[in-house]
Amino acid sequence: MSNARISNLVKKSRTDMLAFVELVSTVGNSPSKNLKDFIDVCHFHLKKPVEESLSGQCNEKILWITNSIQGLSGVARGDKDTVIKDPALRQQIARCWPDIVKWAKAILLNNPLPAALDAFCEAMTAIFNLILHVSEPLLESQEAYDLGIDLWKGREVAGSDCHSEAPLLLCLSTLKGQDPDRILERTGYDGMVVAKKTVRRLKRAIASNPIEYQNIATSVCLLCRLVDAGPHSISVAIKCSEAPSVISSRLARLVNDDAESSLRKSALKVMLRFLDAYLGESPYNALDIFMHGFLYNVLESASLFPESGEESLPTSCFKDLLPYLVYNDFLWTVPDGFDDLYEGRHSLSKLLGKAHGDFRSTWRTFQAVLVEQLLLSSLFEKGYAREQGACANQSCHKSGDRRDFKKCANCGFMLYCSEICQKQNWSHHRKDCKKVDKEDSSGYNDFTNQFPRKVAAAQVNRFWSDILLLAKQKNIPEETLAVRINYTEYPYTIEVFNFRPFVPNDPKKPVEIDENWISSLSSYPDPYYFPMIAKEALRNSQGGLRCVVLVVVHFDGRELPSLAYLEDATSSPRTMELATMTTIESHYVDELGNRLRPREDDTLAKALKLALPRLQKDADAFWANKEFYDIADEVLTTKDSFEFLEREMD
Repeated sequence: MSNARISNLVKKSRTDMLAFVELVSTVGNSPSKNLKDFIDVCHFHLKKPVEESLSGQCNEKILWITNSIQGLSGVARGDKDTVIKDPALRQQIARCWPDIVKWAKAILLNNPLPAALDAFCEAMTAIFNLILHVSEPLLESQEAYDLGIDLWKGREVAGSDCHSEAPLLLCLSTLKGQDPDRILERTGYDGMVVAKKTVRRLKRAIASNPIEYQNIATSVCLLCRLVDAGPHSISVAIKCSEAPSVISSRLARLVNDDAESSLRKSALKVMLRFLDAYLGESPYNALDIFMHGFLYNVLESASLFPESGEESLPTSCFKDLLPYLVYNDFLWTVPDGFDDLYEGRHSLSKLLGKAHGDFRSTWRTFQAVLVEQLLLSSLFEKGYAREQGACANQSCHKSGDRRDFKKCANCGFMLYCSEICQKQNWSHHRKDCKKVDKEDSSGYNDFTNQFPRKVAAAQVNRFWSDILLLAKQKNIPEETLAVRINYTEYPYTIEVFNFRPFVPNDPKKPVEIDENWISSLSSYPDPYYFPMIAKEALRNSQGGLRCVVLVVVHFDGRELPSLAYLEDATSSPRTMELATMTTIESHYVDELGNRLRPREDDTLAKALKLALPRLQKDADAFWANKEFYDIADEVLTTKDSFEFLEREMD
């Protein structure tokens, strides 16, 4: 269209509706020098006052307004770069903003043009995006935020959910930020409704054909923002909603889509970022999304992110999982994930062949830890490394299988072989027991904490030679040796310290602690638990039972002290350096990051020596056939046969 024609339309557009509609249709295709006049015309109409009660029917006044908003959205879509570079145009748009907000709120409230509401919401998305680049502080106002909330809430029109999520996301993402509680106040919703509404829109965007990548990215980014900065009720509601399972189970649809676009990768990235954050909170979250196709979906997505200077999101997700493999419930969801993978006729080897180097390296580590933990769990079920215990009655000290003892109902720690022993020892234990915090005692009664303790106790025996060497370097005698095993990150850390300073001079007396000493125990969850356990360890050692204080540091930093009994009375520290090579991969390091070496003559070591070559030869066959079960049976059968022959020879 010629400049003369555009100039003529500009002159008529203040009073001639047809001329204005034609002018609006040229936005994005007209010369940039006409932008100033066009914006002036739109602002001329938007400056008109909003009537106290807009008519619910279509009228000419509303058409002037909606066309003005559509026209400015056209500027945002087609001429954004021109506006951003020109200070005068930026100021023009900024001056329009209060009137845009005024009219947008009125239109959402009264809905005078139901058939055009969806187009109006799309137009407002473009305008909000332009304002972000023109003058971000404008989005920090209460008026803009309220409008963003209203646009997110939207309206139902003839079964269609007319809304826009991007304006709310932009307001929440400004440098100043906004109070997310305002969402609940303005909408009248609770956190669960907010979560359900957003997840419903996400599911619709994923299911659409073609896939609505921009809407997916916006919905997931909004979920992330509300989890991070939203009120507690919204954050919890989102985590408890379908959001994690929907995102986990629908990844493959995006991965396998033929569309080659930056929007597709952006949508995948934000979905993986949400899962990465969700995974990082607890093994229970990991268990949740593993039940919804996580293993295959992330393996498939690992091929889409080329190596760069920073770690890829699929890699980060699997690194998050390493601390959780010491929790039995999560551990056994991983083989179920392989079942889903093979039921879908996929191949692990082919998926890894497409993945990039950083992911393959992390996968090798994850797989090695997974095999070790699955073998451990299988062997535990068959009697390997049975946890030992001892009666706390000072006149008894009977030792044996931990399962044969009963725990003190209050502290959850002290073990007794009978009610008689418990009654006899109550006068000694009562004062210590009553000081225990009930919340901390729940950690000892929580079934989910038992497996990490069993794993840690088994590792103390596997790494005992190197543990003794570390103790020798610190001049810690064996009878007062404490071992802390940290599972908050990989590689897992084993450190040693002397527990003697935490025990009163007379271990038969109740623990008496002053406030200064309590402050020195700040690294422990309860200042009374650790001294009580340390005192019991010292009594056991003095009574001829070989045990150490074992502190298990859980994924969330909680420290649960307990006792670990030693299997081999002849264990002694190695004279070689810690750096000496071992044929079994170790997943444990000392405080300085030096790899520690496990025993190579125990049942688990033999199982690993059978499993790892098979895994390396054919990983698909190993996981499809769950060969770790057969290997656990094989090594225990061999062990039983060997022990029988030894007894016969004796």
